[in-house]
Amino acid sequence: MKNLRFLDLDEKFDNLVDLLRLRAHSQPEQIAYTFLEKAEQETDRITYQVLDQRSRAFASQLQSLAATGERAREACIHQV
Repeated sequence: MKNLRFLDLDEKFDNLVDLLRLRAHSQPEQIAYTFLEKAEQETDRITYQVLDQRSRAFASQLQSLAATGERAREACIHQV
């Protein structure tokens, strides 16, 4: 698999989902985000694989709430 430590600037992605899926497939254990408390103390980390799994689960929940073609924003507004 291709090492994507730094993305090839020639690589084009249609959206963030495509980029996340590529990272989750190519670098599943790479840290995607580090969460800090008060901008200094690390409290948690999330890998690209976990971020992708959670994003897919969230998208699935949104799809179950919305009618076909309804925008995600509309689904969220109605749930508030």
